[in-house]
Amino acid sequence: KVRGRLHERALDAAVERVKAGIAVSPDVRRLVAFARMAGLDPECDPRRQFLVEECIDGAPAETDGIVRGGRPWTFGVIEQRWMRPPLPYLDGYLLPADAGFADVAQVRRVSDGALAASGIADGGFAVEMRVRGGDDVRVIEVNGRLGEDDGFPRLFEASLGVHPLRECVAALAGIGPARGAGASDEGTPTPRPCALDFANHVREGIVH
Repeated sequence: KVRGRLHERALDAAVERVKAGIAVSPDVRRLVAFARMAGLDPECDPRRQFLVEECIDGAPAETDGIVRGGRPWTFGVIEQRWMRPPLPYLDGYLLPADAGFADVAQVRRVSDGALAASGIADGGFAVEMRVRGGDDVRVIEVNGRLGEDDGFPRLFEASLGVHPLRECVAALAGIGPARGAGASDEGTPTPRPCALDFANHVREGIVH
């Protein structure tokens, strides 16, 4: 019981630290300002409300690309680089993932299966996963959108030599099939190794 009460107090203190941090976070202020300017309802108050998610062990990976007619064109398996524990913040991305990082083919298969199960027929996608070794790849979330924030367009363009949003619009408008979107990666450019590095606000002590 004593340990339980201590755990509850530690949890309460952590919640208060997060609430104090997000109230002054520049990213949250940017979100609020954008929603106000665009006339969008975030359906919560980001300055005081936040989501707590379960932490899944494993090497973090992601796939991004375009689905047309139910067939995905995956730009590549992206390796997420995180700060050292216990701080769960992203430091950046590698495209393609390091060769020894995981069974890349299995990550692609799991990503394709998650897209099929989600029913995404036409549009961009971003699938986040955790690779726990061997065939053990866990899907964290499936987003029916192309990664177009935080420098992703430049990462894709630098690595693949194509502008992803332009390819997506062209494919969905029927101007011409996106490269590789009509079959399993046929014609997809081989990714050139590139990295995206974040300037993380947690290092400035703004969010703890």
